[in-house]
Amino acid sequence: EDFLCFGRNDTSKLTILLDLVDGVVKEKCGDKLTNTNETVEVEEEIELRPLDCYDLREWNMSSGVYLIWPQSRVLNGSIEVYCDMDDDGGGWTVIQRRGNFSSPADYFNREWDDYKYGFGNLMEEFWLGNINIYALTNQRNYSLKFDLADWEGNFTTATYSTFFIEDEYRSYTLHVEG
Repeated sequence: EDFLCFGRNDTSKLTILLDLVDGVVKEKCGDKLTNTNETVEVEEEIELRPLDCYDLREWNMSSGVYLIWPQSRVLNGSIEVYCDMDDDGGGWTVIQRRGNFSSPADYFNREWDDYKYGFGNLMEEFWLGNINIYALTNQRNYSLKFDLADWEGNFTTATYSTFFIEDEYRSYTLHVEG
């Protein structure tokens, strides 16, 4: 028999085949189990819930738009994010993008609620939203990277080793070090 250890499909789910052998549950990967009197095959589908783009990088995903599930008391579900898997080893959750996308010059002049919940198109110009950034940056330790380019093609990067923001009660105060 051939057994699938795990496989990823387009909806980010793993399929795991388990065998119940002598009262012990074992994953069937690699060598096949032998000398078993009774084998009960159990198929269990587990939905992957990455916390951020770093988790997706660990699963060898490419740059693009994904759903993530930050562990947070302020969010009750997933958020859609753009993951950069190419720069500096990948795994970057992009929180803002600005550029030449035909947006008006005042596109980022917004009200509090726009910045709280986010706005724009993840494939073009956007702000992820303070509530989403708060949820992300308060579940793990994060670094912050700025990729900057001017209209003449000059490019620079600034990276900080520590980054998080506080909640709305504290006006989403920014903390950056290093």
